[in-house]
Amino acid sequence: MTVLLVDQDSLAHARFAVSPMVDAAAALMLLSGGDQRYPTTRRWVERHRERFAAMTADPVRAGLVELLGTTVWLPDFMTPPPTCNDMRFGDEVARVARTDCQRATADLRAAGAPALLVERDDIAQRVAELLGDVWRAFVKPEWRERRAVLERDVATRSNLLASRGWAHALDGLNPAVQWLGVGRLQVNRCDYPVQDVRGAQLLLTPCSFGSSWLCLNPPDAYVIAYPAFGLGNPTDPETDGGLDRLIGRTRARLLRALTTPATTTDLAAQLQLGVGTVGDHLRVLRDAGVVVRVRTGRRVLYRRTARGDALTTPANDQPDRQHRSTAETS
Repeated sequence: MTVLLVDQDSLAHARFAVSPMVDAAAALMLLSGGDQRYPTTRRWVERHRERFAAMTADPVRAGLVELLGTTVWLPDFMTPPPTCNDMRFGDEVARVARTDCQRATADLRAAGAPALLVERDDIAQRVAELLGDVWRAFVKPEWRERRAVLERDVATRSNLLASRGWAHALDGLNPAVQWLGVGRLQVNRCDYPVQDVRGAQLLLTPCSFGSSWLCLNPPDAYVIAYPAFGLGNPTDPETDGGLDRLIGRTRARLLRALTTPATTTDLAAQLQLGVGTVGDHLRVLRDAGVVVRVRTGRRVLYRRTARGDALTTPANDQPDRQHRSTAETS
């Protein structure tokens, strides 16, 4: 497992931030054959597989695809720590392109890259070009909706951090992330040396593709990328037709989007609907008992009830109450 050594000062300065590059890198890894654990992610990859194959036909890009589809360690220079919470993709990809050749080569070797990649003087530029193409073709067209998901996650976790502390802010971040006590934070189950983060910037960045990894930029900064709340909801046009027919497509989309509490404005931006339209449908869903409204500070949030959760769970994913296996209950 990988453990970070932290202290009160490093936790006090740690922050949640949105990074377009994290989503671009995750998209590249998924299209290269990475972990596709979510059904919406698998369908997303299938829609773009043919275009991505044409985009990565040359030997260098094909080598990168093979590496990213098999490595358990993403080359660190591909996701530089964001310097603020409003980074533009162009600024982030320019930092990747400017990576020193020696640093890029070392990171690629650590990930198990073949000689075809590590012996090139321009490999950082080639990686940046591929990331840019993936961003423009596959992520940017969906960025408004994906960014809304990410910003909701950051707002939710920041509120938890302010009101209840790090233990609650980290809850559900990733099954592998655990607070071990005595200044030790486990961030994954990879066999990697302990990292001393004391005195460095610790950043936590949500990913709308459900990917997670640790990016090292010692001694300055460390990035923990993790699956965002509500990932995969509005960006995939394929929906559960049964629920759509039962309560209507817009109400079904709203109900599915509420995997984490959200305001009317959040939902309107995420689903590209008018605020008034969202409000009208939420009132109907409240009357039906599938959502409730709660106030957190100045924000009025909507969340699903147990009845709403049951409606959004596909029938074939609901456990048989009479025959639940050990795996389902463990």
